[in-house]
Amino acid sequence: MLVTTDVDAPAERVWEILTDLDGSPARLTAIESVERLDGGGPVQVGTRWKETRRMFGQSATEEMEVVAMDAPRSYTVGAESGGAVYRTVLAVDPLGEERSRLSMSFDAAPTGRVAAVLATVMSPVVSRSMRRALARDLADIKDAAESA
Repeated sequence: MLVTTDVDAPAERVWEILTDLDGSPARLTAIESVERLDGGGPVQVGTRWKETRRMFGQSATEEMEVVAMDAPRSYTVGAESGGAVYRTVLAVDPLGEERSRLSMSFDAAPTGRVAAVLATVMSPVVSRSMRRALARDLADIKDAAESA
């Protein structure tokens, strides 16, 4: 699943926001808290954190890790939970000096038979909800970049 939005801000500014994990609870309405597990510092491959986020009307905490990075254009976050492996790619592409395109892709793969069956049954419902959640995150990032 891929969601994109154009931002009236330079790609460098959007990248700063994307990589400011500690500031994300103040910028993204769905994120309640972030706890760095790697001692802090710049976001890079191996950066780990626990993120508490409101999803489907409930708070949930997941452990996440940056598993790939192509700075200052994209990074990939990996997580495992509830019988699935998740990958989220956040990317920013310049559209000239003062505009950029922000995108977020999300992929989930079940790791067991029960999870695979549930994923098949729930896919349409979950897909719509996830698309809305990704779009909300992008809108929050866009707002932060454009108001800076």
